[in-house]
Amino acid sequence: MPVRDWTLWTRPVAAVVWLLGLDTAVAVWTVAAGWGERVSGSDWVRFGTLAAIAVAYLALTRQWEERRRLADNQGEHVDQTSVFVFSAALLLPVWLLFALIALLRHRRFLIARKPPHSFLFTTAAITAGALGVHAVAESTPLGERLTGALPAVHDVFALDSALAMIAAMAVYFVVQGALIGVARGLINRTWSPRELLGEPSANVYIVSTLVLAVCLSVLLSVSVVLGAAILLVIAPLARMRHQLAQATADRKRLLHDALTDPLTRLPNRRGFEPAAQLALVADQAARRPTAFLYVDVDRFKEWNTRIGHAGADQLLAAIAAVLRHQIRGDDLPCRWGGEELCVVLPNTTLPQAIAIAERIRTGVRDLDLTITRPAGGTNIRLGHEAPPCTVSIGAAVTPTWDATLPDLAELADEALSTAKATGRNRVIAATSPAEIH
Repeated sequence: MPVRDWTLWTRPVAAVVWLLGLDTAVAVWTVAAGWGERVSGSDWVRFGTLAAIAVAYLALTRQWEERRRLADNQGEHVDQTSVFVFSAALLLPVWLLFALIALLRHRRFLIARKPPHSFLFTTAAITAGALGVHAVAESTPLGERLTGALPAVHDVFALDSALAMIAAMAVYFVVQGALIGVARGLINRTWSPRELLGEPSANVYIVSTLVLAVCLSVLLSVSVVLGAAILLVIAPLARMRHQLAQATADRKRLLHDALTDPLTRLPNRRGFEPAAQLALVADQAARRPTAFLYVDVDRFKEWNTRIGHAGADQLLAAIAAVLRHQIRGDDLPCRWGGEELCVVLPNTTLPQAIAIAERIRTGVRDLDLTITRPAGGTNIRLGHEAPPCTVSIGAAVTPTWDATLPDLAELADEALSTAKATGRNRVIAATSPAEIH
């Protein structure tokens, strides 16, 4: 994709400045930190060992990781390769650390399913966290003890080393979290704790990954063979995480399917009624009105005859789309049954409900829809080969502060019957809201 076509340029200006500024700052930091560093033969051995373990891990987990990334495409994704990045930050000079990060990120880019600028920014944030860890290792005895520059291996487990390791973990976690959190806030223009800190489950996973990274660093300081044995732990963990994510996604999908009408993609009554009841109770507690709209397609049996059941399904789906477009974010729509739809409108007066109902009615009336006929039949365009479709709507508002959802639905249904009896294609409000029976 050409650079000019990146979605980066559609982001807020402050977000663009932050993303590009961080990329530049991390590049400068890397050059400055690595300037004048010498790479020894033992550094190359540790780099080769880490690279071999990392490549083996990537090969073993590619299928699971690709599926997990696809499932996480719209949300937050945490990669277990931080095990190798964190260890490299403790054990390697800056240039070899950068080379390992480049190797890992190149392999991950092939399955990342992310825009290039987003992947580049994440890479910069990872590099910044790793450079912070490297700075901790260089400014304390930890780095020398892990690489064998100090003679006593048991000193790795000394109190000052343990404190330095904890500090390194905190730096890696905080630097990445802060940089990515600010980016999320600038892009989404919200600054909630969840936006800044990320999902709690993701943070727990990051911490557990860093614990494994500490284990790998200590094992490599003792023996290359022991370091390679970490694969016996992290590869099965990656598989278990994939299986857990898959089971969670399957459970969510089953729940969604059970509560959602597949044709209109609106909640069915099982999914609608608990949410609608909660909205009603909340309004009653705050002494706010709740409105109910009952929407029915006019002469739907005639439409079934004219365009067939497949065409009628297309028509219902299009009407549901109009409904979703015209209501507000907090309103609760539902496919009540057959050709009947309804909406609960929290904190809404009757005039407001009528205005929304009129938008729905006119939106359906003006619907420009071509019905695709099965088996090669001639397509039918509403308003051309067929008359426009219309709906009748009954509107009602809670008549008392102890009215139930069935009470409100009954009032709206009575108003809908009046709309049907007086010519259809109209909105009628309940005229006697105090009379509930």
